[in-house]
Amino acid sequence: MPARSEERTTRELLGPLAAVALISQTHPTLPAPSVELATVFTDSGDHGLGVRLHLHEPADGVYERWANIIGSDDPDSHTRHTAEGEVRRRKTYGFYGTTPIELTGYPPAGRDA
Repeated sequence: MPARSEERTTRELLGPLAAVALISQTHPTLPAPSVELATVFTDSGDHGLGVRLHLHEPADGVYERWANIIGSDDPDSHTRHTAEGEVRRRKTYGFYGTTPIELTGYPPAGRDA
């Protein structure tokens, strides 16, 4: 990944936008999350410019559908719980093509995402 002071290629810059556009075209009924273009970091390091998807109080099954689309093997790989054991935030990582994607679901209190 080039340093910030270096120019990015068109593919590096527009790839994440294209990934989101392709997902929206191939899954037109899927509820849309908040979308943020950002560098995606995982346990294995920096994956470069990608997409962060934020689902706030998603309907049942929506988080899982998104996790499936991005190829996540474990939709709860980075899930956090409160001290009482309730899910505070669900998080996982995947790719759409070569675009790294971070998926986060924020359930309402007392319900899983």
